[in-house]
Amino acid sequence: MPQEKVLATDSVVVEVLTTVKIASFDDVASGDTVTAAWSGLPVGEHGWYLAVTDAYGAEALSAGQTVTAPGQPPARAGGRAGQASPRR
Repeated sequence: MPQEKVLATDSVVVEVLTTVKIASFDDVASGDTVTAAWSGLPVGEHGWYLAVTDAYGAEALSAGQTVTAPGQPPARAGGRAGQASPRR
């Protein structure tokens, strides 16, 4: 019978990256700052990341970040209007 292998760790990060583009900028010089607005964002917590491509086609991805859009979430089926569901 093969011996079971166990992986032990103090933490793990899992990021699911999508292809929804929030903004795009061309010809941004090193050290420059750019700003983007994420319009139409539903209430709640959302993740985003930065993808940078240099003039030679090399790409780098940032770690995933989160932003919380404020507001009152819609009532869920079976819930009372205006009552927010607890966060998990």
